[in-house]
Amino acid sequence: MKQVTLYGHLGCGHCRAAQEFLRQAGIPFEGKNIQADSQAYDELVNKWKSRAAVTLVVDGEVIIGFQLNRKRLEKILT
Repeated sequence: MKQVTLYGHLGCGHCRAAQEFLRQAGIPFEGKNIQADSQAYDELVNKWKSRAAVTLVVDGEVIIGFQLNRKRLEKILT
């Protein structure tokens, strides 16, 4: 099973859409709130080189943005 981490924050519609996509696909994931958790934000910026609210990391592969990368994400996860 692939390891999936979703970086986002409350109130983000794209973050909710990504979460719903993963849940409906039955893909377990770890959600990290970049507004409430400074360590998660630092990890997002320093380790993954992103500042986007919807950043997914799938087995070390960084996907920035959900809507524009949905097809790519589907391909990676299947």
